[in-house]
Amino acid sequence: MTQRTWKIAPHDVGDVGELCRALRVSPLVAQVLLARDCRTPAAASAFLEKKLSDLHDPELLPGVPAAAEQIVSAVKSGRRITIYGDYDVDGVTATSLLWHCLQLAGAKVDYYIPSRLEEGYGLNCDALRQLHADDPDRLVVSVDCGITSVKEAALSRELGLDLVISDHHQFADEFPADVTLVHPRLPGDYPFGDLCGVGVAFKIAWAVCARLGDGKKASPRMREFLLSAIGLAAIGTIADVVPLTGENRVLVHYGLGSLLERSPPGLKALMKISGLLDKGELQAEDIGFALGPRINAAGRLGQARLAVELLTTEQTDRALVLAQYLDELNKNR
Repeated sequence: MTQRTWKIAPHDVGDVGELCRALRVSPLVAQVLLARDCRTPAAASAFLEKKLSDLHDPELLPGVPAAAEQIVSAVKSGRRITIYGDYDVDGVTATSLLWHCLQLAGAKVDYYIPSRLEEGYGLNCDALRQLHADDPDRLVVSVDCGITSVKEAALSRELGLDLVISDHHQFADEFPADVTLVHPRLPGDYPFGDLCGVGVAFKIAWAVCARLGDGKKASPRMREFLLSAIGLAAIGTIADVVPLTGENRVLVHYGLGSLLERSPPGLKALMKISGLLDKGELQAEDIGFALGPRINAAGRLGQARLAVELLTTEQTDRALVLAQYLDELNKNR
């Protein structure tokens, strides 16, 4: 076996001492915090303590105010809203989260997940044409895809199909034109650019819930939904392997606790099949190696719609059937 030579990152003795004194931690813990780029007592304290209040105001995220206004308008006018998601775990959880939000709001809502095998990733023109043909008055909201879909946005504009694009992937020099774009790295004042697709969807849902409440705060019913939705946000965040810093760290910390306390029937069934339901405490590895692969198996085999159905069904028996099926797909893929 080849012997590894470890290179230890040097740390300023003064910085280590400052954290030790301010936080009453050992030099080793202080060095770990510095390695995580927590260079001040305030930053280190925020990293260690994690509060829901550390989540940034969704109104700061570029595109969220406009997207939330369009969605709430569609809800109130009775227009159909179609959530267009990606087929991976991030896209499936983002689709499911926004579906739960809009269903609770009384919207006419459905979803579209392209087949990985037949349609490939992201928005596609054939799907948009079909959605328009079925209901030209609908609003399409993409989650976890679309920021590079210049041609598809142009088609939507040509058809007169309203489109909101929410994404977190790297964008190109040219953006989709004349549509609402929601992305944490677009120019603006948003302080955290590493949200994944379901993190962005959570922010949209939060803004929608606030508008359906008193304009600033969600109703108690919608607030309870948001607390449960953090579980879905945690699954997608872990599975998409985005940095577990900032808001992602908060979402994962509270989401792991929420999964055991507030999960809908589909997630409970999947946790039961995965042997997680009786655990006293979930860890990120439980998502990465148990829940995530089972959800992802459906998308890899062109059946991501079944994963969304699992995460949105309220029927316990159906949830168990779907969870068992996804478990078999994961074993056989």
